[in-house]
Amino acid sequence: MIFNRLFLIVVGSLLFTGVALAQPAADFQRDFGNRLRPASVMEKDRLFQDLLQAANDQQRYQAPYRLFTATRLYEMARLRREDYGFAAKALGVMEQLDPAHRKEILTKLLELYQKAYGANKATNLGMGMGTMEVHLRLAGEITRQINEKIANSNLTPDQYANEVFEALLQIKMAQAIGAEVMNRVRGYEQQLLGKPDQESALAALRVFHDKLDEVIPRVLERVAALESYHRTCSEFARYKRQLADNAEHQAAAEKLVSLCLIELDDPHRALAYAKVGLNAQRQALLPLLDRPVRSVGPSQALAIGRWYQELAQEAQESSRPMMLASAKIYFEHHQAVAAPDDNDARQTSRLALAAIDAELPRLVSDEKKLASLLGARRDTLNPPAVATGSRNDPLLPRPRPDQGNQVIQDPNATDASPQRRPAAALPEKEILNTGKSIFDFGRD
Repeated sequence: MIFNRLFLIVVGSLLFTGVALAQPAADFQRDFGNRLRPASVMEKDRLFQDLLQAANDQQRYQAPYRLFTATRLYEMARLRREDYGFAAKALGVMEQLDPAHRKEILTKLLELYQKAYGANKATNLGMGMGTMEVHLRLAGEITRQINEKIANSNLTPDQYANEVFEALLQIKMAQAIGAEVMNRVRGYEQQLLGKPDQESALAALRVFHDKLDEVIPRVLERVAALESYHRTCSEFARYKRQLADNAEHQAAAEKLVSLCLIELDDPHRALAYAKVGLNAQRQALLPLLDRPVRSVGPSQALAIGRWYQELAQEAQESSRPMMLASAKIYFEHHQAVAAPDDNDARQTSRLALAAIDAELPRLVSDEKKLASLLGARRDTLNPPAVATGSRNDPLLPRPRPDQGNQVIQDPNATDASPQRRPAAALPEKEILNTGKSIFDFGRD
């Protein structure tokens, strides 16, 4: 395919695959070719306004032309800081029209914010907030791509460890910039306190302070979650290597089973390591973990409850509540189905429930989060029974984490439970909303 050399650098990798580009390029040249060398700032601003309007005009122009126009606008406007607002808005159009390249587009947006913030960090606090936000959005896009891989394959965490580390790096950059902006905000607040003529400036600083007070703890939670998940990736790699070197490495296989149950919440994947890693009793129990709790008999429920208690002791602190919640649900089921005269077994599950009910509030002090955790585990382990032959048929396996419409729960909701999300405990969406347009590059 032959392009006019004038447009080759502009198109890059952001155009639709398979779309004929000659027509958008020709149309663009017809509409704007004689204006691409503006003689004054006023002419340039008017050109950029017209390009942005054309890129946003869904009624008049088709998507390939709009994408081409937005890309041209970005390439021209990114050259001078006073035009970054146009460049950022062009990237917004490109992201909308070409979501398959969202990561690359967000990377370009991050470059704009970094340059704007770096021009004067002492005063460009809003650009610092914006830089923090785009780092978070990039982390979200990376994890969305990871989840997409998980949902469409049988990958294990060691196979996407590099992507997890990349997301972790973005979150840590957001953390560092948030701390940097907060330190400056606090310093300015101290300077302005008690000065009546600075009340408006102090009020503006308090807006930043309040937003950062809200966001930074959540960023720290995401850092901890990603660090924990990256450790899981490393452990998976190590134990798989040991098993590859020695197919009868029982300890490595047992650890892989535990990782599948604790970190992935995926008994189905644990089956691959069960023959070497588990004794005969637990090999028999493992397939039952993939079925609704109500289909499990009393003796099996008691044994599975004990197993989850053991996994809770083995789990990292962040995963322990989910393991205990799972044990609780199986012990409750045992209480419901065990024979009335089976006193010893009933006493065992009753004491186990009492111990779990005492420990869970210490691990999850927020009552709402604890209730959310228990509700989510009940929904996962014991989905409502529906018509025979349907997805939730009590005789069929419960839905696997990568079989639903959403692989991970939105971790940015304020009432999100602290449980480990099935299959990938990774944040997806940005968690910062500065209250102003991310494309507002006016001077702070």
